[in-house]
Amino acid sequence: MAGKVIKRTKIKRVILSNYFVASQDNVVEYGAREFGVSLAMKLDAEIEKRVQELSTLYEFYTENKFLPTKTKIYRNIILGKYMILYRIKPTTVEVLAIYHSSIKSLQVSKKCVALNHNKLIKVKNLLSKHQ
Repeated sequence: MAGKVIKRTKIKRVILSNYFVASQDNVVEYGAREFGVSLAMKLDAEIEKRVQELSTLYEFYTENKFLPTKTKIYRNIILGKYMILYRIKPTTVEVLAIYHSSIKSLQVSKKCVALNHNKLIKVKNLLSKHQ
């Protein structure tokens, strides 16, 4: 009997950029002010859950349309009006930023990622104008 070949997804370590952590805090603080602490905590929990799942589900989400590459290493998670941007590397998944959907594509593509010798140097401030 011929069996079905199942591709196993490699488990990767998830790394959070300092910018992502600060942006997530800003998103939650903004949500608490605008919609209440309860909803902000639910959003924070959902962000945490999705980010933790990236260790195995990194290929599940679509390529980021503002940062196209041949290898589709830049992907995003759409969560309500927010987008979590991450980069797939050989052994890790780097979570780079979370930003509101009102940010224009040109801002994302020009300001998002700065690299030097495969090390994340910084991710520019995308949320400052929107929060």
